[in-house]
Amino acid sequence: MNVALHIGGTLAGLAWIPLALSAPGMWKLAVLLFPVVHGAPGILGHRLLERSADVGDARWRRKDHSPWLFIAANHRLTFERLLGVK
Repeated sequence: MNVALHIGGTLAGLAWIPLALSAPGMWKLAVLLFPVVHGAPGILGHRLLERSADVGDARWRRKDHSPWLFIAANHRLTFERLLGVK
């Protein structure tokens, strides 16, 4: 279920981009809401399902890896699972 939430968030974030670009008067709101649309399902999955004590619920706050690494990992996970590629 956690993986499904990550994939759903990634796909929702990717779908959000053209939606935001099609509403030029709302771009500021669209930019502010993008992290919520893209990241909230994955964070919710960690919070409700994983609860790993050694890592914690908010992995994106870790300082040992770049935040971009977590975004790239979500996109890689989605690509691998949807296309069956490893």
